[in-house]
Amino acid sequence: MKKSEFAVEKQNHLMIKKTNSIPENSLLRIKEEPFHYVDSFQFEVLDKSKEWSISELLAVFMSSGPRWANVLMEIRNKTVRLFGLKAANTNQTAPSITDIENCVAGDSLGIFKVHDKSKNEVLMGEGDKHLNFMVSFLSTPPSTKDEKQIFSITTAVHFNNIAGRLYFLPVKPFHKLLIYYNLKKAMKVIKAK
Repeated sequence: MKKSEFAVEKQNHLMIKKTNSIPENSLLRIKEEPFHYVDSFQFEVLDKSKEWSISELLAVFMSSGPRWANVLMEIRNKTVRLFGLKAANTNQTAPSITDIENCVAGDSLGIFKVHDKSKNEVLMGEGDKHLNFMVSFLSTPPSTKDEKQIFSITTAVHFNNIAGRLYFLPVKPFHKLLIYYNLKKAMKVIKAK
């Protein structure tokens, strides 16, 4: 298996799994829009002594971004403006646990708009004339004492036209790399606490 696919990596007993399906218990399943692209990255929270809330997990994840991601976002913003698309506001700090706990549909968290929220999931996304995307941040609590809590980040994209498909081609590898990097860093933070 190619390392670039990030299908499974074990390092210091930390494991990230990648699939191309939406988790069974995700709010994305009830969306009426068909998705043309889906990826989902998951890891198990190894510490069974504490169950992390979705707000805690999401706050750690959103504060784990690398500096190079900001450079890529600035390049993206300059490029999409040429085509009349929305540029993301990259001059924001990562949301706090309280920000996430208090958010409702329509609010913004970081660069994304909140679309839906439940006890264990925050669904965010954006859309324009070329594509719509949703990102699900989902915590699946253990159903038995032998299971571990699972944190999933699922991205689902609907292409509105060929320009959306073309735009996503160069974005896709960076998207995967960024999710993987943030998850890996977040896992280390969670393991240390």
